[in-house]
Amino acid sequence: VNEKASRTGEEIRAGLLQIWSVMENCVATSLKRSGVLPGGLKVRRRAPDWYERLKKESANPGGDSQDRDAAWDAGPFDARYWQEWVNLVALAVNEENATGGRVVTAPTNGAAGIIPAVLFYALHFAPGMDKATRQDRDGVVVRFLLAAGAVGVLYKEQASISGAEVGCQGEVGSASSMAAAGLAEVMGGSPAQVENAAEIAMEHNLGLTCDPIGGLVQVPCIERNAIAAAKAINAAKMALWGDGTHRVSLDEVIITMRETGKDMSDKYKE
Repeated sequence: VNEKASRTGEEIRAGLLQIWSVMENCVATSLKRSGVLPGGLKVRRRAPDWYERLKKESANPGGDSQDRDAAWDAGPFDARYWQEWVNLVALAVNEENATGGRVVTAPTNGAAGIIPAVLFYALHFAPGMDKATRQDRDGVVVRFLLAAGAVGVLYKEQASISGAEVGCQGEVGSASSMAAAGLAEVMGGSPAQVENAAEIAMEHNLGLTCDPIGGLVQVPCIERNAIAAAKAINAAKMALWGDGTHRVSLDEVIITMRETGKDMSDKYKE
């Protein structure tokens, strides 16, 4: 309803699908680039090598590996390797960010890999998606991003999404919470379960500092996105196994994050 105050339903849908397209293209670009990330830490890109290994190892149950000429996200995907694929997407996005490539700020550049990684999981590994049509998949993208965005607004308005203000809990923590909400929504969660998923994800990112080595968004930032994506998936699954009832509300955990950030020493807020 809020989004329709300034745009039509079709405009909203098209805009969200475009956002996902940019995320997909970011991963595709990153997987074609090898070498060392700029900045002096000599951090080597891992996503391209991991992708080649995954294509070889993650054959589907019928034994057919991914077509080398197909798009990176064309599948088929063996469910045994869901975690490796989630890690791959998160790393690919953040390695691209580290080189100044095009990413979607979600909600920040340093945390840009979490939402696409979890949305990738939703599209390829969530129950029933193996039989989904293109229209079904587009619907998942739209609902996921709307739910994630709604939660992101709460963090922006009630606390902060800036690592310089509240530490990495405001960046990676917020992104993990947003992603958990999106996943719970598209997996059939009630509003209470979606809120619970967002709360669980942030609760286990509270106190996260933002003190990257050398001031570069590389170590621990790149791997941290992969870890936070896994947290988001687990948070959504935990919430969906409950009935939405929980002791601490999302609003309360957002306020706690804000107050924790205020109390955090400036040396832990890049």
